[in-house]
Amino acid sequence: MSSDIGSRKIDWNRFGCVYAGAQKNLGAAGCAVVIVREDLIGKHHADTPYLLDWELHTKSPDQFFNTPATYPIYVTGLNLEHMIKQGGVPYYQALAEQRSSLLYDFIDKGNGFYTCPVQRKNRSKINVVVRIKADPEENQRDFRRLELLFI
Repeated sequence: MSSDIGSRKIDWNRFGCVYAGAQKNLGAAGCAVVIVREDLIGKHHADTPYLLDWELHTKSPDQFFNTPATYPIYVTGLNLEHMIKQGGVPYYQALAEQRSSLLYDFIDKGNGFYTCPVQRKNRSKINVVVRIKADPEENQRDFRRLELLFI
């Protein structure tokens, strides 16, 4: 859920376990967020690796079974504090919609030079897919136009 967490409202009741890399929306690479529904803790298979045994982690909250990446965790914490001060998920959802609309509008008005192979209703607000015509001279000129749009 790396692209979704922190960028839009999520109905957490729909999920039993969520894994998200923090580097997409929340913080630094090397840090992940795992959210496990409480009723699933302790219901793992016998051959589950101990790092994925959520019960083991909840029984020993002061003991780590690996060495956590402390700096990425710290940076992610700082970023989450900043995100909350900005207005939290509603702010970042509006920002993602604004940015992606700007970019998709540019792509869609590219007269075929830029195309997006994803149907409008399925387009991500975080991961924009764009295809570019294979003419190097046109690419150079139009990449400069794209740069100016975001400066």
